[in-house]
Amino acid sequence: MVNVNDIVEGKVTGITAFGAFVQIQDGTTGLIHISEISTGYVSDINDYLKVGQTVKAVALSVEKDGKLSLSLKRYLELEQGEIPKSIKREYKKQERKQNKGNFQSKGNLLYSQPPVYESSKDSSSFEDKLNKFMKDSDEKLSALRKSTESKRGGGYVRRG
Repeated sequence: MVNVNDIVEGKVTGITAFGAFVQIQDGTTGLIHISEISTGYVSDINDYLKVGQTVKAVALSVEKDGKLSLSLKRYLELEQGEIPKSIKREYKKQERKQNKGNFQSKGNLLYSQPPVYESSKDSSSFEDKLNKFMKDSDEKLSALRKSTESKRGGGYVRRG
């Protein structure tokens, strides 16, 4: 019986546009989805796998009806000594749950407090910073107005 995160070995029995079917030694068949073949973009599975080729993969999920989802990409990451990205995502989710007290909730979104800087390298006064911000803001706003006015079809004259 195959469990999740087990490394399995099997032969490629079929290749489709969406993945490759692999028969494992215990007789079960698993699917390596096209997104789980390589870390890069895969346009054609035949560039990576051939029917009859023996491959090693990691079991991603095992369904009750015996369907097996495999990942060649995760196996290659493990071989290179890297932590697979999907596992990193799980760690990040757990960290977020543990650090939930450090966040403020607004609806279903979490916002962290902005960083507070003790000392600033810039010795300009608050008024100088405010004036600089206002000037930059006005420049950006005028550039935005110019670009939207041309798209609205300004200068159109109604006839009739």
